[in-house]
Amino acid sequence: MRTLSIIFLLSLLAACSGGRSGNTLLLERIDSLTSVNPAKAAALLDSIDPATLSEEERHHRDLLTIKAADKGYVIHTSDSLILSVIDYYDSHSDSRLTPQALYYGGRVYSDLGDYPTALRYFHDALDHLPDNDDNRPFRGTVMSQTGRLLEKLRLYTQAAPYIEGAIEASKFKKDSFALASNYQLLGATYLNQKNLSEAKLNFEKARKYAASLETCDRANINVYEAITMFEYNNIDSALCMIRNQHTLVDSTSYNFALICAAQIYRAAGISDTAYAYAHELAMSPNPDNRRLGYNEMFSPALIKFIPEDSIVPYIKNYHCVVEDHLNTHEATEALMQNSLYNYTLHVKKRKKAEESKILLIYIIAGIIIICSILGTFMFYKHKTGMLKYRLRLNLALDKIDELKKYAEYAEPGDDTNTRPQGLDEKTTTLLMKTEGRPISSIILNSDAYQELALLIKNHHPIDASLLKRIEAIVDKASPGFKQRLVEMTNGTLSDSEFEVALLVKFGIAPSHICRLLNKAKSTISSRRNTLGEKILGEKASTKDTDQIIKAL
Repeated sequence: MRTLSIIFLLSLLAACSGGRSGNTLLLERIDSLTSVNPAKAAALLDSIDPATLSEEERHHRDLLTIKAADKGYVIHTSDSLILSVIDYYDSHSDSRLTPQALYYGGRVYSDLGDYPTALRYFHDALDHLPDNDDNRPFRGTVMSQTGRLLEKLRLYTQAAPYIEGAIEASKFKKDSFALASNYQLLGATYLNQKNLSEAKLNFEKARKYAASLETCDRANINVYEAITMFEYNNIDSALCMIRNQHTLVDSTSYNFALICAAQIYRAAGISDTAYAYAHELAMSPNPDNRRLGYNEMFSPALIKFIPEDSIVPYIKNYHCVVEDHLNTHEATEALMQNSLYNYTLHVKKRKKAEESKILLIYIIAGIIIICSILGTFMFYKHKTGMLKYRLRLNLALDKIDELKKYAEYAEPGDDTNTRPQGLDEKTTTLLMKTEGRPISSIILNSDAYQELALLIKNHHPIDASLLKRIEAIVDKASPGFKQRLVEMTNGTLSDSEFEVALLVKFGIAPSHICRLLNKAKSTISSRRNTLGEKILGEKASTKDTDQIIKAL
């Protein structure tokens, strides 16, 4: 009947989802079943044919197989399957399944007794789980298991923060069972550190949350409270709490309850009952339980209850148990040292990562601050430059206005762009560019002007003697022209720039200046730009530069 129901459920899920995508949906539904009914989830997983699954689905199925076994309290005996799953999710990262694979890696190695590897996987799982509300329940589970493992390794100080983190997650989930269990674990951790007040406080909290739980869970907590009272030397309270609790606890806690009862009854002077509990422990198949039982039996208060004919065999057995314990203890000590070393490495690695993250934040903040300062500085510089440019332009215009008196022409009627004597209209148009300021009649009617026209017409360059004559004519038309130009360029006027200025003053077009000086257009433009920068202190258009030169 059970097999038929499984087949029916599989068929129904396949029909609803269809194809390979249906397998994914089926696995997700089985995943939700693992916590409620792990045995049924395991049966459903076994019934799926791996050949029908994709690689992703196959590894998901393997992970769920391990999860179902773990939820069903099946002891893991091999790491081959979980290693395959971890390797897959290491190269195919999944925000939900990768942390689960790492966590169950820790669970598998815990069962195998390889505690350092288990701790490493638990830590890696936490590193893959951001601390937010969505991940908090699962983070609580991982932290609880990490705390339990560290407590088992007697690393009590290191275990406490993980257990406290698990308690906070249990409060978030409002999980009474988990709260009772984790408070009990935290109390046991403090008890092992001999911090009795904290241990008592946490056991009381565990008892509060265990009120609605099963009898065995409440009995477990009573045993811990009893041993705490025993450590306080409050024997009467301890005796009241421990009475009959070993008959109520679950099988995993039975031997612990028995040794606690033996110690408390012995301290209370009820030696026969203490001996009975100790003897039961000494006959246990577990070496640790046998050792504890023999320890109690050979105590001064109980040794008298051992039959004379049994003392020698008991002593031999006790000797063997102690030898085994010492050998195991050495291996356990080495294991704990290795675990502590790995734990320390993890803490250092995490601390280094956090420091690197903080350093990165500081670097980014520093870059933002520097960029803000540079941006402010550039904006201020730009605004200041614009103000300076306007100021210099105004000063230059003021200078031009002041210098206009030097540019007065001989006769008002001559300050027009009349055609020079002896030149036809075509040649005059070719020669002159008189936009803005008019050209002086002294220049237009000079022999040098006539010669320039012919040179331009015949595409010949100008010679030095003609340039000297042009300079003389310009000085006649605008007395002090060169001196004013030198002053406005702060004494940095070059000969080549002065030659260009003379021809501009003569009203020669830039294209003709290139031909007369036998220079490239870019060279003449550069000289005109440089003149403008020297006069105004900032870049200026060549047209503005020419107008300033003509106005001098």
